[in-house]
Amino acid sequence: MKKVDKKLFIGALVAVLAFSMVFAAIAAETVSSTVTGNVISTLSIVKVANLVLGELEKAGGTTQGAGKTYTIAGTASDPVGASLAKFTIDGVNGANVTVELPATTTVTYDDGLGSTSTMTVDLKTNLATGAGNVLVNNAAFATAANKTGKLPNNALTFSVGGSVEVLKSSVNGAYTGSFSVNIDYND
Repeated sequence: MKKVDKKLFIGALVAVLAFSMVFAAIAAETVSSTVTGNVISTLSIVKVANLVLGELEKAGGTTQGAGKTYTIAGTASDPVGASLAKFTIDGVNGANVTVELPATTTVTYDDGLGSTSTMTVDLKTNLATGAGNVLVNNAAFATAANKTGKLPNNALTFSVGGSVEVLKSSVNGAYTGSFSVNIDYND
């Protein structure tokens, strides 16, 4: 009886394996996928000029803390020696681009002896979104904020200015600071 069981077992095993191979051959399918891509030019930004606040005179008078506000917007009323920061973006014509600008930055005076003084600059830009969601240079300056739109003609130059209040208590001296402009393709 043991020999018969062994033969029966081997026969059943061969039948199961044969059925599995036939079923696997019937059930197997192959599909393919197309691979596509689009190589585009690198999005870049170049700083053409720094933001220069110019000569900022303290407010006069006797009221402690009263300040005088200066605006740098590329006009004749800018402080003496002031100039706008300028940036040029290069990339793919018509591509959606996000430009990130901070609304403020801080400038600091350091006397080198451990004493510092700061002022906040409210940044303003002429970068705007125009008709057809295209990024444009606007004649009017507005509060700096993130802008998203289409890049015109593979490039765009824009400016950043700002306003700063100089208090009567502000320390005399050279103030420095910085701000970052970030750009990215926005799909």
